[in-house]
Amino acid sequence: VSGLSLALLRDGDRSGLIAILFLFAVVWATDILAYFVGRAIGGPKLAPSISPGKTRSGALGGAVGGVVAGL
Repeated sequence: VSGLSLALLRDGDRSGLIAILFLFAVVWATDILAYFVGRAIGGPKLAPSISPGKTRSGALGGAVGGVVAGL
C-alpha cells in the first residue's frame, strides 16, 4: 500500500504506478502458479523444516510462471 501511494504522489507521471502494478502482477502470478504446479505434480519437499508444503516442482513452476508473467 505504501509503495502504491508513493507512486500516486508523482505529478501526473504514471510510469511509477505502472511499474508497481507490474511488480504485483508478476509476484501474484508466481505465487499462484507455484501453488497449482506444486499441488498438481507434487514430488519431494523443498525445505520441510521451514515450509512443509513447498515442493521442488512448485518452486520450479513458480519461477517459470514468474518469467512468463514478466514477459
